[in-house]
Amino acid sequence: MSTISESPCPIKKNPDWNNQVKIGSGRWDTGAWHRAIDVAVKLFEAGAWDGKGLIVVHDAYGTHGKMPSFVEKGGSFVADLVLGTDYELASDSMYRREG
Repeated sequence: MSTISESPCPIKKNPDWNNQVKIGSGRWDTGAWHRAIDVAVKLFEAGAWDGKGLIVVHDAYGTHGKMPSFVEKGGSFVADLVLGTDYELASDSMYRREG
């Protein structure tokens, strides 16, 4: 018999970064893709995105470029991003095409 108490696992399951992170407006090159994933990781780690559905990062270069300045100022990168402008959260069913 185990003496370890059973409780829900506090560890969040990582999203499928390749399929759940999308680029909205702005450049669509490889560099933008890597920056969008980095932004998504930070939002996930901060709890601003639960890792379910899709996250769309707009202007990946610009949004990612905000990160160093907020870190240097001691501010919160995630709190300064604007939902709907810098990124959007969406159900993956919104992006499926039927027929």
